[in-house]
Amino acid sequence: MWNELLICGQCGSVYWQCVDKQQEKRWKCKKDAHKKGMGCDNLSLTQVQLEEGFLRVLREVMEHPSCMNQRKSKRERKQSLLEIRLTKEIQNLLMSPCCDAKRLKELAYERAVEQYQHTVVDDSDFQTEKLLYLLNHTPVPTKFDSHLLAETMKKVVVAKEGYLEFHFKNGYQRKIWLKEE
Repeated sequence: MWNELLICGQCGSVYWQCVDKQQEKRWKCKKDAHKKGMGCDNLSLTQVQLEEGFLRVLREVMEHPSCMNQRKSKRERKQSLLEIRLTKEIQNLLMSPCCDAKRLKELAYERAVEQYQHTVVDDSDFQTEKLLYLLNHTPVPTKFDSHLLAETMKKVVVAKEGYLEFHFKNGYQRKIWLKEE
């Protein structure tokens, strides 16, 4: 489950589990793991650190569920340069004395494709409702639960400074400092 969620805060690569020199399983940035210590220099983590961090962030959110509404502002879709150009071309064609219907149809289709490709789907309110329902109907966990991880998290960013940044599915983010092992 973690290999689908863990992202390196240094280089943006994914994390994956590997065996270190002491034959311990650890989670490392894929760029570092491939280059055998010569790539990315972000932290390597144990399974215990990840699970404890998740449990801590989950307990904090369950104690203060109203924080789930304090997420980053919604993103609005911005027009691409191509969409702006196509819109102007459509407007010019419509204003011309002899409007080429075939060309107008082509431009409208091109613009629709461009708009679709840059559509931003914001389901954060729905995700917040789902998360709050789940957290209100789940007892405070005492041990790691992979199902809860899958249901609540979009990604987990590993920061070299020594913390994990948990990104919930509704856009809410929370940092948890790692405990030394």
